[in-house]
Amino acid sequence: MNGGEIVIAAVGAAGGIGGAVFAWVQARAAVDSLADAREAQEKAAVAQQRAETARDEALALSRKANAAFERQAEAQEEANRLRVEEQKPKTWAGPNWDGEKTRSWRNNSGEEVTVHRATVVPNEESGMVRIRAPHSIPGSVPANGSLRYLLIKASGRQAELLEVEYEIAGNGQRLIVNLPLS
Repeated sequence: MNGGEIVIAAVGAAGGIGGAVFAWVQARAAVDSLADAREAQEKAAVAQQRAETARDEALALSRKANAAFERQAEAQEEANRLRVEEQKPKTWAGPNWDGEKTRSWRNNSGEEVTVHRATVVPNEESGMVRIRAPHSIPGSVPANGSLRYLLIKASGRQAELLEVEYEIAGNGQRLIVNLPLS
């Protein structure tokens, strides 16, 4: 082989070695990139799992907050209903002394009231109280009319309350109230 061929062969060999080194560097870079890609993929999976957990927790908190808001709204509605109820005049006003033994409770509701039942408490003393108006129970007491009764006082235990079950006209709801007799 002559000198020129040797140089060409040496340059070719050097080129081959250079190509091999280049290929090795590229392969190494590819392997490193693949490892980096796998690591990035694992990190992305962990981040996605954390995001899903955070989303689920936020959803649970949102549901709790909505439930609390609904309870608060219901409580506010009840408070408003009670406030309106407080501002209405009481159904019964009294007791009023209509005579020495006659007492009454005035229907202050502005509506006719149907008295379904009137019971003396304690029941053993029921003979000491006589309902005068309405004349029969069940019966009606007009607006500003009175539920009148005769209270007989004797020594010893006395009748204390008149338990009245009534309904305001148009309401449809039966109510029970304990009215002091004197």
